[in-house]
Amino acid sequence: MKAFMNLVLNEIIKIWKQTGYRVVIFIMLGLTLLSPILGLVFSSGFLSFNAEDEYESYKELADDSDGIEYEYFNAYAEAYKFFIDNEIGEGWQFENFSYQYSELLVAERGYELVANGRYSADDVAGWFGISLNDKNEAKTLYIETNQKRRALEKQILMSESQFIPAAIESKAKEISMLNAVLETAERNYKASSTDENERAVVLARLNLDVAETELECLETIDERGSGPDSWEYKLMKENMSQHAYDMKSSFPLSEDEYDEMYSWTVSLPYDDYVKDCEGNVDFFRKEFNKCVYAIENDIDIYSANVNSETAAIMESVISDFGIVMMVIVASMIAGEYTKGTIRLLLIRPRSRTQIIASKLVAAAVILLALTVSSLLLVSIENLLIYGAGSFFDVINIGDAPVKIPAFLITLGSVAVAMLTVFADMALTALIASLTRKTGTAITLPIVIKFALSSVILGIGIALMQLLPGSFGWLIYSPIPYISMTSSTLYDGFAGLTGFWKLNIWLGVAYHAVFIALMVWLTIIRFKKTQIKG
Repeated sequence: MKAFMNLVLNEIIKIWKQTGYRVVIFIMLGLTLLSPILGLVFSSGFLSFNAEDEYESYKELADDSDGIEYEYFNAYAEAYKFFIDNEIGEGWQFENFSYQYSELLVAERGYELVANGRYSADDVAGWFGISLNDKNEAKTLYIETNQKRRALEKQILMSESQFIPAAIESKAKEISMLNAVLETAERNYKASSTDENERAVVLARLNLDVAETELECLETIDERGSGPDSWEYKLMKENMSQHAYDMKSSFPLSEDEYDEMYSWTVSLPYDDYVKDCEGNVDFFRKEFNKCVYAIENDIDIYSANVNSETAAIMESVISDFGIVMMVIVASMIAGEYTKGTIRLLLIRPRSRTQIIASKLVAAAVILLALTVSSLLLVSIENLLIYGAGSFFDVINIGDAPVKIPAFLITLGSVAVAMLTVFADMALTALIASLTRKTGTAITLPIVIKFALSSVILGIGIALMQLLPGSFGWLIYSPIPYISMTSSTLYDGFAGLTGFWKLNIWLGVAYHAVFIALMVWLTIIRFKKTQIKG
């Protein structure tokens, strides 16, 4: 064992003595140090937008346009002018409502243009993104949208102390209406126990459950004395509302609606479709419950903190390290052949298995050292910037909400992200032992990583999206797990049939098998190396 560890140490020293690698490593650690600072610059508002900037941008676009283009850009300018005129060009009103208000006013102006006969429905649809059939429909929708905008203006102009009580009152009225909808749906189901009526009851209960939960959260926020500028309300307005929307959107269509919608393509059998929808609803319900649990237990999972910032930065940093490590591994193995030092290496009294294993272990140690160093630097910086916050207190949603130390979640995400780099290194080792040329051993694995893997991932997503009935099984294949960063796993596949079935442990298993296979083949190939002349 001591002899083997000496081999590993020698390999690390050989890499460290190469000035080029030292420079690259120091540059990457320097960029790692800058990442939290850059994040602070963005989050602190130095690069944030405000009403005046937005108004001037859209006004300039409007002045340089005419016709329908002018109307479109001018509508956005008018929306931001509302905030300027009311001296709320930034702050909680602007942050919470600028997008909603501008989209509402732009839609209203689009309906108005058609209702007044100034433009056709097709002309307006192309720019304003609204769907219309005729002028009469435009008049009706214009009146409705105008009323919604006026109501939203009153909400925006409320004082901070009035806002949450008003939201509670509004939510209570919504619950009263939803109770009436549920009662009607239940009466209809008792009168006629059809699948359609049963579906209406389940959907009505879902809507009511969501609204009642939101009311409880608003009451908690009010009791705590928090306002619309608090993390609790922002979490509720943005994250909770999105998860609630996703829940409702995932609710299954009726069989007739499903057949009509998917009659043009291959689709899942209806029973499988319903099962998949139920899985999606359950997935988003857990995400919704996570936000609820955070508000009830005063755990800030919305604001930037040492854990969320560190995990996000480290996934990016580790991905960058992957390129460096592929070059290092190629140099370690193929470089021996390119430089002609392989003969001297193999005539030493060490087994070939020990020699190649020491190189692989040394590469793994270098990656671990880089990752640990970066993790410490980023964590310390984020602790200084954001404070401890929820460092020891975060939510993990399983069958029930459970509080576990947050830094363990960060360590877990870092470890999982590293699996992709280990797989890249193992592939590079095999190619290096096969080609014995440093240049080829560097370029070929990088091409495979960025070109071939992206193509495979793209084809997999396309097949599952377009032909779910035929290729839904791909969700269990290695394709979704080519990269183990959280963004690749859930952002890339969130819209696909069965995405909620993605299992991080299946990805870990695939990577473990792949790494073991590449290492085994590399050892076999290296043991067959012939020493010439």
